[in-house]
Amino acid sequence: MKRALAWIRKSKGSDDDVGLELQREEVHALAEELGDEVDTLDLGVQTGFSTLTRDPDASTTWIDQHLDVQDTVEELRSGAYDVLVAFDDRRVARDEYFSVIEHAAVQGGCDVAFVSDDVETDDLAFDIQRRVERKTKDEEIKKSKAAVKEKQENGHFHGTVPFGLAFTADKMHLEKHPVEWDQLLDAIERRENGETLASIADDIGTSAPTVSRMTNRGVEWYEEKLREYGREEPVPHASNQG
Repeated sequence: MKRALAWIRKSKGSDDDVGLELQREEVHALAEELGDEVDTLDLGVQTGFSTLTRDPDASTTWIDQHLDVQDTVEELRSGAYDVLVAFDDRRVARDEYFSVIEHAAVQGGCDVAFVSDDVETDDLAFDIQRRVERKTKDEEIKKSKAAVKEKQENGHFHGTVPFGLAFTADKMHLEKHPVEWDQLLDAIERRENGETLASIADDIGTSAPTVSRMTNRGVEWYEEKLREYGREEPVPHASNQG
């Protein structure tokens, strides 16, 4: 099963920026075409510049300071997604932080796909640099994806362990987390009863996007992961007695 991440972002300012609603519609359409399961990072109106090129102490929250972005980059790096989908590369990030995100995707064996591949001429040199870098990373992505596929074919889990589950001692299989599993079930029930994501997230000590993913997936998704990647207990052999 392929997992796609839809990345939505719009900068403040320019009237000719692609509208959020258009982005959501077209990015989700492509993500659903490329993936069997789609998660969304919807940043809304958020600057695309980072502390790599801007003053980290400014009043603005730069994109690399956004907690949901930080969590998502770590998920990309750990192999949680097969494809990252955005309207274009500048909707992901507008400075060198794009390379950080792209490198995380390479490490996790995640492809990057865009609805539009137009070059914006206000920073042509940087756009060309990014396109060249992207082409040189194709082989790295292929190798990483092959390694991930081999692990999955062997029944070994690869990626960020979902909230509610945990690695077994061999670090290759999954089992129910001794604490988070009950919190997962409680969160799903509370969300079904109309409680807000923020309230649930505060209680269990995680982010609202994490709670959103948990509740959208439902218990069945987690039980399927346990069936797919859980470790089967060895069947005891009968002892031979003379």
